[in-house]
Amino acid sequence: MARHLGAVSRKVTVSEAYNLGNSTPGGINVLHVIVDNMYFASDPAFSEFTDAFHDDGFFAEGLLLLIIGIVPYTQAELLRVSLLVPAGAGLLLAEYRLSVPNLAASVSAMVLAGVARALWKTVIKNHPGIVENSVNQTCQLITIEALIGVIWVMVFRTGDQIFVYDVRNAPLLAINALTSALTLTLGKSTLLHMGNDVADTSSQTVHDPTCHNWDALTLLALTGIVGCHSTLSIRRSYTNVYQFCCFIFAVLCICCKGRVDVFDVRLQKLWTIRSTHELVDVNSAPSAENNDAIGFAEESDRTGFSEFFLNSQYDRFPRFLPVLSVALLWTAYGVLNFTERPERYSPVFLDRDYVPQIPVEIVLSMYKEPVEEVTQLISNLKSMPALSDAHFTIYIKDSEANNQDIKHRTGADLVATLPNIGREGETYLNHILNKWHSLAKQTIFLQADIHNSREFFTHMNNYYRRLKTGFLSLGWSGAVCNCENCGDRLFWHDNTHFLPQTFNRMNSSAICGNVLLSYKGQFIVSAARIRGIDKDIYHGLWKAFVDEKSWAHQPEYLQGRPDSMSAPDFGYTMERTWNLLFQCSNIDVAWKCPSLVSRWRIGGDIGDCQCFDA
Repeated sequence: MARHLGAVSRKVTVSEAYNLGNSTPGGINVLHVIVDNMYFASDPAFSEFTDAFHDDGFFAEGLLLLIIGIVPYTQAELLRVSLLVPAGAGLLLAEYRLSVPNLAASVSAMVLAGVARALWKTVIKNHPGIVENSVNQTCQLITIEALIGVIWVMVFRTGDQIFVYDVRNAPLLAINALTSALTLTLGKSTLLHMGNDVADTSSQTVHDPTCHNWDALTLLALTGIVGCHSTLSIRRSYTNVYQFCCFIFAVLCICCKGRVDVFDVRLQKLWTIRSTHELVDVNSAPSAENNDAIGFAEESDRTGFSEFFLNSQYDRFPRFLPVLSVALLWTAYGVLNFTERPERYSPVFLDRDYVPQIPVEIVLSMYKEPVEEVTQLISNLKSMPALSDAHFTIYIKDSEANNQDIKHRTGADLVATLPNIGREGETYLNHILNKWHSLAKQTIFLQADIHNSREFFTHMNNYYRRLKTGFLSLGWSGAVCNCENCGDRLFWHDNTHFLPQTFNRMNSSAICGNVLLSYKGQFIVSAARIRGIDKDIYHGLWKAFVDEKSWAHQPEYLQGRPDSMSAPDFGYTMERTWNLLFQCSNIDVAWKCPSLVSRWRIGGDIGDCQCFDA
């Protein structure tokens, strides 16, 4: 539920957050609440990458401080801040689970965090008294933001459920509420160190090396904790060596502030000498002014770490306990990250006796999509070398369509009309039942209007192999659930235990463990896998679509959800069942397969996203 609340806050407040942060200290507090909520709203499988996005926040903070003039503009400081950009870009380029929602949430959250830190430092330097009395104003702003969020939901809701409460989410909801309350009370982010107290308003507050050491330690600790947790989850995460290098490089840029100050002073001295063409004896002593400047910078650099460990708040702890804890945490993270857990594979039933006559058939489920677009789709598919000789079959659920005209214009081998029942799920099952004895070696099931068209063809080219592919999903990948209690983030839940019942019909001697869900109704499957299970299973699923009196159209199953013969609610369940039905629920596929946006995993191979028959 906290995740959905965070999603609502993203829609409403992100566009206004910068103005709020600039206008009032209370607005800065609101900005912190938004950042923390967006952070906790991100995908758990993406969370360790979200932690790594903190360097984008430090870049935004450093750049804003340079623009405002709080930090002196020097070449060394500008270089230090700018180096965070390639570090963040490296993390992005090496990540294999990129998605548009997580990119929007993570990048925005961290950039806003950097803006909030910069504004906080500006306020405590110029107006320290205002910050101390900003709690009431912050609460009023938060109330207004909440009302805007509720109004937004009421106006733009699409009929789906908005808030879903689950007892399993209670701890996460409690953490979300606690961190929001702390952020409101303190006026600071609970995820990022915000510097010194309001009372300390000297010019050295912004440049305090201790603050930057805290930043580095906090960043390492957060990333290590979330990394360990995500590597132990069902759909484990994986961070490659390149990402580790980019991340460590970013941490070094963050915590080297003291060294940059020393370099700035020395660079200014050399620049002054060269610009004035002064001849300086290398054996002569430097001026007192330069000695003082260099001495202060070096002293700040040396004392940054010492103050960090010898501060009074650490008197009761061993001096190096924080660093030791983080080191042990990252050791565990590294070991867990690069160690593959052994997986128990369920037996796969294949019909190896069947001899197909057609190598590849592409089945399109069409309703009223423009014929020109379908023609272009078929042309694009035929242009792929692996599909140049594919047989094309179009099933149309529009009774007014001219089949002969569509066949002529699209170049399809067969165009057939079906009743407008069950959408693409019924179409695919109908094809399997009627072509049971003439199935192609591999069948590609698609909707006439394919989803994620920009990434679709790249995904096909990267992973489809005519001699190996047994099952390959062409939609979203990676969603895993427990077979006995399955649900996803899109408010779908298997309340009637359909998945375990289907699994037991396929293999009564095994236990249904974890299930890999499929999406978008587009996939490739071999005849050996289709015919590997009893034909009656497909017939039972097809009857659930076409029979008005079947269990799939009864109130006990629907539980108040809208349903019709042309748009059955059971279609959403069937959409998620293809991986299970065709025996490809391997956890390795769940965590190794890259997202459609990322396209490929560094160090991966063609087996990352599919199951082979061989």
